[in-house]
Amino acid sequence: MPAFAAIAAIALLAATQDSTARIDSDLTPYWSGDEGWRVFAYPGEEMCDLGFPTAFDEYVTIGYKPRVGTSVMITNKHATSLRAGEVKSLVVVFGSEPERPFTIKHVMPFDVHEVDAQRVLSASPTYKDFLADFASSGFMAVLTPQGTVVSAIKLDGSSRAVEQLRTCAYEAAKLDPQDPFLAKP
Repeated sequence: MPAFAAIAAIALLAATQDSTARIDSDLTPYWSGDEGWRVFAYPGEEMCDLGFPTAFDEYVTIGYKPRVGTSVMITNKHATSLRAGEVKSLVVVFGSEPERPFTIKHVMPFDVHEVDAQRVLSASPTYKDFLADFASSGFMAVLTPQGTVVSAIKLDGSSRAVEQLRTCAYEAAKLDPQDPFLAKP
């Protein structure tokens, strides 16, 4: 397992929608999946995140704060031209298989952070159906506007992982998942 995969990374959704990032080590996962998915709880922040190492020694984190929304954070050690504070418009795509055309495409702004010498790109918030797309697709890729891959992962087991993420986040926020006033992503 890559060294960075042992670190739980979190993209926080603040009430002001500002994105901040930090790296927490030594956290015990709320849940771990056979495919490598890990969910971490942050009850003080009323949220949880779902992390997964990529095949290219990078990391993808999906944060979920039920009262605010979903965030996505990715690392890319080759993105040396980026500087903290920049905002990059990236394309997030979902599909059934990497070799087939993608079925879902969203352009989102990603804030650039530098955390513990890691380049971190964070989109906060994402869009309403992000978790549903993540749970029901076979792969996700984040691309530059020109189509260059920034991050790509297979989503084997993502449905179960998102289910655990939602359960964890509702517990962390002390919310009843059956609350009729909560928007269900």
